[in-house]
Parts: sequence; C-alpha cells; structure tokens
Amino acid sequence: MNFILIASLISFFGTLLVMPFVIKLAINKRFLVGGGGRNAHEGFTPNVGGMAIFGGLLLANQYILFYFFDSYQNFEIFSNEFETQIKAYLIMTAGSIIMFVMGLLDDISELSFYLRFFVQLLVATLAVYLGDFRISDFHGVLGLYELPYLFSVIFSISVIIFIINSFNLTDGLDSLAASLGLFILISFAIIFYCNGRYYDCTLACAGFSSLLAFWLYNKPPARIFMGDGGSLMIGFIIACCAIRACSMKIEPSGVINPVFILCILAYPSVDTLRVFLVRILSGKPPFSADRNHIHHLLVDKDFNHGWASFFAVMYSAVLTGICYLIVEYVTLSFYIMVSLAILFIVLPMASFARSTTMKLLSFFK
Repeated sequence: MNFILIASLISFFGTLLVMPFVIKLAINKRFLVGGGGRNAHEGFTPNVGGMAIFGGLLLANQYILFYFFDSYQNFEIFSNEFETQIKAYLIMTAGSIIMFVMGLLDDISELSFYLRFFVQLLVATLAVYLGDFRISDFHGVLGLYELPYLFSVIFSISVIIFIINSFNLTDGLDSLAASLGLFILISFAIIFYCNGRYYDCTLACAGFSSLLAFWLYNKPPARIFMGDGGSLMIGFIIACCAIRACSMKIEPSGVINPVFILCILAYPSVDTLRVFLVRILSGKPPFSADRNHIHHLLVDKDFNHGWASFFAVMYSAVLTGICYLIVEYVTLSFYIMVSLAILFIVLPMASFARSTTMKLLSFFK
C-alpha cells in the first residue's frame, strides 16, 4: 500500500532530520548520561533520543490521520473493521504521547517509581477499556481458550505494563533497544499486513522507520541514547501491537497465537523475568538497579555492544522461527519456548550459583 510507504518515509526522514538538532539541544542543556555502574555505555552522551523518534512519528501521524479521515469521507474502506482500526490507532497515538512526555520528564529530572507506575497503569487501563486492547483468547495454549472478561481485562493491563518495562530495561547498550525494536516492529508489521490490518501495519512501519533513523545515530559508538522518553513510548507501541496481534483470528495466516507473539518478544521478556529472579534470590528488591541483565553479562565476557545486540536479536529470531514451524501445535510450541527460555535463564545464572556456593562454604569454614 502506497500510504504505508509514504508514512514510513515521513517517519524515517523526519527523525533523521530532527536528530542533529536534538543532539545539539541535549549538549547545550546538559541532558547527558555518563557510563559506569549499571550503564554499560562509555563517556557522557545525550540521553533524549526519544525526542527525535517522537518528532518523526508525530510527522507521520499527521499524514496517517489525514489519510484516515479522507478515506472515511470517500468510503475507501479497506476492511470491515475500518472504524475499529481508526479508534485503536487513536488510542495508541494518545497513549504514546503520554508515555513519551512522562519518559522525557524522567530523563530530564528523575520521577518517582510510584508516579511512573501510576501513569503506566492509567494508560494501560485506558487502552484496554477505550481501545479494547484485550487478550480474550489463549487459542488452546495449555488447553485454554476464551477467557472470562474480568480476568482478560486484568491480564491485558498487566501484559501491557510488563512489555513497556521489559523493553525499557533493554536500553543498556549501544543499539540494543533500537535493534530489538526494529526486529519486533517489522515482525508485527508483516503479521498485520498479511492479515489485512493495514492501519496497524502503518503504525508498526512508522515506528520501525523512525527507529531505523535513530539506530544510525545509536549504533556503536552511540552518539545519542534513546532515554526513557523513547523506550517507554516504543514499549507502549510494541505492547499495543502485541495485544492487537493476539486478538486476531488464527485464520487466514495460521500463525497468530500468544506463543508466537511471546517468541517475538522473547529477549526482553525472558531477560526481565531472569533479572527479577536473580534480584529476589539475592535478597534485593526486583526493581533495584544492577548489572545482571544478559547484555551486561555478555559485555563483561568481552562481547562488544554490537555483538551483544546481535545475540539478543538472534535469540528472539530463532525462537520465532522455531515457533512458526510448529505453530499448528500450540501447546508444543509453548513447551519448547519455555524450555529454551529456562535454558537462557539457567546458563547465565551459573556464575551466580557458583559465587553463592563459595560464599556459603567460606561462611562455614
């Protein structure tokens, strides 16, 4: 579709052209972050790249909205769900703006955890109630099908918040969050296009294009970082795309089930659960900052930022490919995904187990 290509080009060049001005502004206003601690970056670098991503998406959004209403007035309806897709798109747009503003404020002057969580809860709730971004069916995973409404609402809100934060936590290396975002969004764009969800596809493609322009500045050595403004906004878009994909019927593609979507989101999801588990076993709060993420451990093992990012993307890509090959066997694909995820969790924790054992042995000497 021509309008998908045009929206993508607007988003790409909008972000690309705005980026130098954002970098200059960040340096002048000292919106910088330094390396060390849990941050695997080196030196002082601007951390408000989300402003450029937002700028590109905002320009593309103006074109998309104009096309929406022009199509509606001329009855150029591409599917029976035209109005539903417009409503969902507007909800995604509004939520993305809110998440960007909150994230940008957090980049400039740190906000409290409780305020961040409250805003995320509010946006997720509005998305579920107003936009009907709701997982209503497990499509046979573990023998489960249609979910009770109340459970579906609570579960969907929790999933949105989890995806937002899991993507936010990947912004720890040069190009990592951008590379994962590119893989995830292009995967959803293909799914939406193949299933006739052209407006969902347009948003995914616009997000992909904006991230691609950002990646050119964020690849090692990074000249600017995404920051919370970018990662929370992209995380929300990804969460909405995931929910929308889960809500589609399995036909005609035969690939849409929660396990397939989970595989696309494999790295951020598994890494977040792994980090929470390590922190709890260490007696620390699950949301405390540390360097126990997989990408931190890879860098500590002398992987450079580019290879660590490549590993993260390939992990998700391999799981997605395996799930696609056995997608008709929903429960089997779930068990395989969980098994590989556990393997991914256990291997990096081996060093943690060894160090804990040595501490216990030294205590009893």
